[in-house]
Amino acid sequence: MYSLKRSIKVFIMGQTWLLILLAILAVNFNYWIKPQNSLIGLIGFTEIFIILLALLSGIRTKKQLPLKRENPYSFKGLLKSFWATIPLVVFFSFSMWNISPDNGVPFPSGLLAGYLIINGVFAFASLFAPNYIIAIYLSNVYDEKNSSYLSEGYRHLASFFWSLNAEVQILLRGLPFVIQRLMNLVFIVVIILFFGLTLLLFDAL
Repeated sequence: MYSLKRSIKVFIMGQTWLLILLAILAVNFNYWIKPQNSLIGLIGFTEIFIILLALLSGIRTKKQLPLKRENPYSFKGLLKSFWATIPLVVFFSFSMWNISPDNGVPFPSGLLAGYLIINGVFAFASLFAPNYIIAIYLSNVYDEKNSSYLSEGYRHLASFFWSLNAEVQILLRGLPFVIQRLMNLVFIVVIILFFGLTLLLFDAL
């Protein structure tokens, strides 16, 4: 069976994600040095992956997980997470700004670069243990029973910095082994290209 409704939802989710990332880059518009080729490649490669992912996600499997889940976030939880999120934000902002002797990636685009690095690492790990990566993500983010400072820190770190890979793995879950791994490889390539083109956009390569 094929679910066109699910496929369309995933396509819309993909477009929303891409627009958010482009909006973050647009904040630093004044720092763009090589925008034309970078943006064309960045959008083009990402759109191809989104279309492929949306088409495959419509295939019904017994291992599929629902797209809609309970909202585990609260303002109090966000405040509790600052001990973990703020140091990481500062680290990536500083390191990306100083990634090149001549030019760097300014805040908040530097956070996007850090976001891509972390998701790339988890995407690589997902080649070998995708179900384990999904389980860690779901237990950290959606376990509402535990609201300690430690748990809220893990929840928001997982949400902010590696939710992209986890959500992609959830969509690929249940597909035939070869297709799942091939799509994961394509995903890794897209992350690398997105990261490289982001650096090129700011002439930070």
